[in-house]
Amino acid sequence: MAPTGWNWPKPGPLVLLTGATGHVGSSTLLRLRQDGYRVRAAVRSEDQVASILALLSLEGGSGLTFVVIPDIGKPGAYDEAMKDVTFVIHCASPLATAPKTDLPAWLYVDHYFRPAVFGTLNILKAAHNAGTVQRIVFTSSLAAILAMDELQALRGPIQREVSEDERVPAPRKPYKDEFEAYVASKIEALKAAEEWMEEQRCRHDPPTFDAVYLHPGFVLGPNHRATRAHQVLRGGNSMIMAILHGFPLGTHPGTTVHVDDVAYAHVKALDKKHVPGNQSFMLCAPAVWEDTVDIVRKKFPGAFRASGVPVRESITTFEINAGTTYTQRIFNFKFASFEEQVESAMRQYLELRHEQDRKIQERDFGFVTWVKDPELKAQMVGYRL
Repeated sequence: MAPTGWNWPKPGPLVLLTGATGHVGSSTLLRLRQDGYRVRAAVRSEDQVASILALLSLEGGSGLTFVVIPDIGKPGAYDEAMKDVTFVIHCASPLATAPKTDLPAWLYVDHYFRPAVFGTLNILKAAHNAGTVQRIVFTSSLAAILAMDELQALRGPIQREVSEDERVPAPRKPYKDEFEAYVASKIEALKAAEEWMEEQRCRHDPPTFDAVYLHPGFVLGPNHRATRAHQVLRGGNSMIMAILHGFPLGTHPGTTVHVDDVAYAHVKALDKKHVPGNQSFMLCAPAVWEDTVDIVRKKFPGAFRASGVPVRESITTFEINAGTTYTQRIFNFKFASFEEQVESAMRQYLELRHEQDRKIQERDFGFVTWVKDPELKAQMVGYRL
């Protein structure tokens, strides 16, 4: 697991954080504040400001401010937000959570490609114009450095050790589903950033900053913005419940990472003294998806009923030998295990579900809230029709 952070002896550098409402972004926001950084969080609407402050138990002010950017793909989107910024952590990008949703195919490019690629270029251009930025950390994906047929195990087992330096061509349009559109957007965004950085270095006006690219696998773990149980089960966490219910998921790579490790890596990447720039780093630990059921049964006995479906047959893991030794050495930590990732996500889910059940019972038996005797109240709340 990621080690605890440090506090700056005085108000820390100003960090522009995009995607602060997401799973990774909200965890990164907490980590930044814990480590004493000042944060300017970019959100899409004013409504998100209040929700972030309330749900993350944070306070606004000089240490945490907000800027509203409705469309990150619009030219000049980040120009005002970049003023006086020292570091940038760019997490904002659409996430594909399922192979099939209601999004029509003709919107794939606008939904995935435009914010991912144009948003990345807008960040780079605004940082260059500001002249104060020292480093940009980009949230990429393991999907950006592996070929589509490798991600889907169409070539069979991957014999080599996968390196963070690998680059692959993006799938061509038309995309057959949302996942392919998502993969293409991550590949093209990484390519756009690296090409822009290289072009600028060859000019007479090179940027004042370097870049770090982080490539997480499936991100699992608690969602700090969740207030209801079902909200925990978004993104990578949705895989856990799908497996528990025996939904047929096919074959998936065994590469997952705890959200707290991802947040730690994003903040640690700002440390120019110890983390070299203009490099990629993979963030993942080996996972066996079929072990999900056994982990939940061991950690939370009796919490889930058997579905009657042969759950171990609903998903097949194919191993990816991800070379993360260099990442763990540079960042000075060890990735949390798959068991720790699943346990932390399901613990939050069960706690929120228990709290929801309690509120429903107290609503149905309103008089229970007026009972003074704790034993009697416990019996009454526990009663079910």
